[in-house]
Amino acid sequence: MNTGAKSTSILVATLAIGVVLGMVGQGLLLRSRRPPPDDGRPPPGFAAHMEDVIQPRPDQVRALRVILDSTALSNQRVIDSARGRLHLALDSLRLRLAPMLDDAQRDRLAQMSRLPDPFRPPRRRGDGPRDGRGGPPGGGPPGGGPPGGGP
Repeated sequence: MNTGAKSTSILVATLAIGVVLGMVGQGLLLRSRRPPPDDGRPPPGFAAHMEDVIQPRPDQVRALRVILDSTALSNQRVIDSARGRLHLALDSLRLRLAPMLDDAQRDRLAQMSRLPDPFRPPRRRGDGPRDGRGGPPGGGPPGGGPPGGGP
């Protein structure tokens, strides 16, 4: 085997090993993540944080948890509603600006609109599309993700 073929073989083998390791690593990472609770309760973030702050006695935990879970759901609805209204306002802004902008400006604005929402937790596999047509029950805000679509 000549030097060029040997180098190519080493490069291809290295690439193949990298692809396999990447796939295995991703599979292990996805398996290690716990799925979100599917019992209608919010993620434990708010309630757990409040319990850490309050430090309830054992006889208070059950009653407090009911109130904290209910408040967490209510808070999430408020956030989702505000986020949905914000996305509608930004979409309206884009439509109003579009006739005044040149192609490059519209492209930059569209690119900015594809940035991830800093207030939304990272999406998990199986969460469904961000366009409001699917996802988990009680899913995201109307309109789903950031204006202009995106990841």
